[in-house]
Amino acid sequence: LAAALHCCPLLLSLDLHGNSVGDDGCVAIGAALTAGAVPSLDLLDLSANRIEDRGCIALAPLFGGGLSSQSCCPLMSSLNLRENGIESSAALFVGATTLSSLTALDLSWNSIASFEAFSQALAYNGTTSMCPSLLELNLKGNSLSDASSVRLCMALRESGATPKLIVEGSETIGQGDDDSCGVG
Repeated sequence: LAAALHCCPLLLSLDLHGNSVGDDGCVAIGAALTAGAVPSLDLLDLSANRIEDRGCIALAPLFGGGLSSQSCCPLMSSLNLRENGIESSAALFVGATTLSSLTALDLSWNSIASFEAFSQALAYNGTTSMCPSLLELNLKGNSLSDASSVRLCMALRESGATPKLIVEGSETIGQGDDDSCGVG
């Protein structure tokens, strides 16, 4: 599949939900994306694929991480990584600089306990948000502590991003209102 991506430079949507991609497949897909195989990619769904931290590291170039300071898919608006085995947000966000078109990020039902790396990436530059267009951030089913949730909310607020933050149960934490991220 990763080799075939080079034949589809105009591909807009790649939905691989539930295909047992795993870390090795994710590394191959990440390498193809990094090489510029599908620069117009708008939606990437890798949910329910047994991807863990090693596979996520290969996706860092989506956010300008890794060896590049620019996103390899600058038009991406939706990234879905729910129901995988991701334990650390650092795998995806360390070194991240931007994904300005991202409107939806789903990291639900993984095993992530801390979003410190994401919080740091949001605040990487005091004047530029990593995800200024982010409208929905789904973190349901992770093991976020209250303290980690508060730090994430503060980072979102300071970055100027005002997404609907979906956490445990059916709770949502505001979108753009003064009570946004009112955890505590």
